[in-house]
Amino acid sequence: MLKCWKKIVVIITACLLQGCVVTQYGVPISQWEQLDEAQKVRIITDYNEKERREHQERLVIARGVDDVARSCSQKSIIEVQIQDGKVRLNGKRGYYKPLNFTLYCGEKKIVNFQEQDTSDHVGNKNIDIQVEYRDGYFMFDTRNERLALQMKESDVWSNGYTYRNVSLNSHSWSEAQGITIRILNLYRRNKPFLKEERHLHRR
Repeated sequence: MLKCWKKIVVIITACLLQGCVVTQYGVPISQWEQLDEAQKVRIITDYNEKERREHQERLVIARGVDDVARSCSQKSIIEVQIQDGKVRLNGKRGYYKPLNFTLYCGEKKIVNFQEQDTSDHVGNKNIDIQVEYRDGYFMFDTRNERLALQMKESDVWSNGYTYRNVSLNSHSWSEAQGITIRILNLYRRNKPFLKEERHLHRR
């Protein structure tokens, strides 16, 4: 018991020398000693609850980081360009303005496709389409993942790779038809842009 108290005295002395405040459950000792038992019990309860919440938050963050790390074999960021073909615009397939965006490994985002020509009517037809880059795949139109287009990550993305005449199932959210998707892995880029082609269809 004497050795234990000596250790406590040493710790308190070290803190005082370093200018830190000694606390009991987050409360300075000088204030703690002035509290009654009911107040101390309340503070201990709140302190333990705060510790429990922070511990749970750390676990959630750690799991999230681990999930992303497992799905990302390396640090990656891709640039995606989409053009040509048609997507569903306000309920009917139509031509859209070309667009490009970037995705980090493990990221999900919504991209907005806007009508290419609005000269014959008032208003702008558009559609929001969800895209993802995870588990080694670029995924297009993941609102219904079963019907989503999935493009497996490849070394050729380092130089840029073009997928032409890409179509999705007619029951998909985007109803994409004949679109062109070009993917460039910005993290692994090491050569001048090289364009290759592949035809993909989803019936």
